[in-house]
Amino acid sequence: MQRGLSLRHQITVGLFVAIAAAVVVPIVMASAANSAPSARPDPGWLRADTTADVVYPDGATVARPAIQAAAPKVDRGSAVAKVRSAGFAEELQPGTPEVALRSVTRQLKGQAAADYADRLAWVVTYRGSQPQVRGPMTMKQEERKKLSASLYCVMVFLVDAGTSEVFDAQQFCKS
Repeated sequence: MQRGLSLRHQITVGLFVAIAAAVVVPIVMASAANSAPSARPDPGWLRADTTADVVYPDGATVARPAIQAAAPKVDRGSAVAKVRSAGFAEELQPGTPEVALRSVTRQLKGQAAADYADRLAWVVTYRGSQPQVRGPMTMKQEERKKLSASLYCVMVFLVDAGTSEVFDAQQFCKS
């Protein structure tokens, strides 16, 4: 004989759903309501071809100017071709990318060792990539489209300058 959920279980599940709705829905709604569809960050945001260090919004990835003595085995054109053939969606790679040879490091806070450190890489950056908006299951398609229209995204690929391996790909967005 199958029994229904106990009262304690029903209350626990109900509280969980209420808390999740109270936290997730306002965040998504506020993000969509507070962002202007025409807002665009300054042209210097996450530029690959700068002479300064670039600290990416994930807080763990840093790209520095490449050491002058470093000579890449893979040229700029081959790095871009490798990204184009890596199987990423075309809307993530619009137009002509910015490409720069950089020394990149990625280390998450609290992590003992870096995922990679001072790795010579071609940083291939596409400006205006299509945002990948997922949102909670309860988010309607029209809300996703509105949120997507309010975001400006930059897609960054890191290509090893010695092997041509695409070893990292991240999308960063701003409203």
